[in-house]
Amino acid sequence: MNDEDIFDIIDNISEDNLSIIMENKISKIDIENSFDTEKDLIRAKLHEKIKMDAEKHDIPQENNLNNKNHKLIRLVVTDLKMKRKSKKEEYIKRNKAIINIIKSVVAAMLVFVVLVNVSPKLALALVRVPGLEALIKVVNFDSGFKNVIDNGNIQEVNTTIEDKGVKFTVTTITGDDLKLWIGYEIENKDLRFGKIRFINKADGKELPWSIISQESKGYIEVAIEGLVKDFKMEIEVYKDDPSFNKPFSELDEKAKNDIKQLFIKNKITTLSIPILLNDKIYNKDLEVVNVHEKEFKSEVGLFKIEKLELSKSRSRVYCKLVSAQNKLTGVIEPRLVDGDGIEYSSSNQVTVQIENNMIYVETQGGITNAKGLSFKCDGFEYINKQGNQITIDIKNKQIETNKLGISLNNINATNIILNVPENEVEFELKAKNEKGKKIEIKEVELDSFNHTAKLMFNDLNDEKVILNVRKIQYIVPKGLNMILID
Repeated sequence: MNDEDIFDIIDNISEDNLSIIMENKISKIDIENSFDTEKDLIRAKLHEKIKMDAEKHDIPQENNLNNKNHKLIRLVVTDLKMKRKSKKEEYIKRNKAIINIIKSVVAAMLVFVVLVNVSPKLALALVRVPGLEALIKVVNFDSGFKNVIDNGNIQEVNTTIEDKGVKFTVTTITGDDLKLWIGYEIENKDLRFGKIRFINKADGKELPWSIISQESKGYIEVAIEGLVKDFKMEIEVYKDDPSFNKPFSELDEKAKNDIKQLFIKNKITTLSIPILLNDKIYNKDLEVVNVHEKEFKSEVGLFKIEKLELSKSRSRVYCKLVSAQNKLTGVIEPRLVDGDGIEYSSSNQVTVQIENNMIYVETQGGITNAKGLSFKCDGFEYINKQGNQITIDIKNKQIETNKLGISLNNINATNIILNVPENEVEFELKAKNEKGKKIEIKEVELDSFNHTAKLMFNDLNDEKVILNVRKIQYIVPKGLNMILID
């Protein structure tokens, strides 16, 4: 289906046909005998998808949307028709970039119409939260968002804070014990958010929560460490400037200091928004499973699974590396497989460091059959506690002996090329010279085929360069599969 077909479908769906699709009035015979045009085929496929999703979620076939939801659908389709009309001239010009953008938005809206029928709660939540297109992307690529919506974890907030000309409104929150999505509106678009903190109102302490993504189109995704019912969200707000988008590593010291001063000058305010979660979200439905004797022995330590936390939005896997020399820093492509063979992974690689050489990684939530649940991964990442620094003698073109098997390949102009082990080594983008002065690394190129790492600097005027190793990859044998729940 090309972009013209999509537009034609949207332009020509009538109120009656829309009702037929959304209210499941087409019989099986009608579907099988109505493929005169591609439009009819699309409608039939939409209907079949709705029917399958309804059966999957145990939604009665006679489930009709109420008048409010019908108005919502009509508004969506009307809006699409208006957009289509206003874009005709650009479409005729065949501007491929614009066409692709419009096409993706329309395709997302088609998915939205299907989801409206399957879950009216989801439809209402998406309409109330600003940045509709951004949240539709979340629905398409993050099943955890849809899971918490379907579970009724939606709270309308509509709290507005205004200070120094900045008007910020928290509109809607959805989430559970492991993840929150905070929808917002801000009137002035020429602004930039700085640090976002969450403060426990009970004791005034900052909560150990982390921002996973911060969309300018209207939502903030937050990873939760212990859900708190009553808290404040503090947001630093700055007047935006084009220079803030320049890569920091490519700037000299003067340019960096200039940008730092500009940040100070452009700061407008720090907003403090009180939030009180209701029982729709603060419902403590987290399932905790302690895991024993699930381990994999490797040359760098004993890799173990210690605990699972399962919720609608996310599943967290707590991993530990038993080793005196090495520290666990990440897991490569972690995934859970339930008893029905359904795989739960995550497009966002979230790794959180905990004490005692333990981390947790996240996969999608909403596991339906935990019996027979297993864990798979492609490997893990670690760092040597003692040998995590590499010293390169620029003057004599040699490298000091190290425990990681890294050797010098070449030094030319402003580049250092290193031979690295078969398992990739990742370096930090900051180095230092023999006197401890910081040296910025402009870029790092890893060549897995030749097992080399090319480090590019603005200049190499120092006698020695000391590199910090961020992590090393350990690739596990294919087929690693740990059964966590029998």
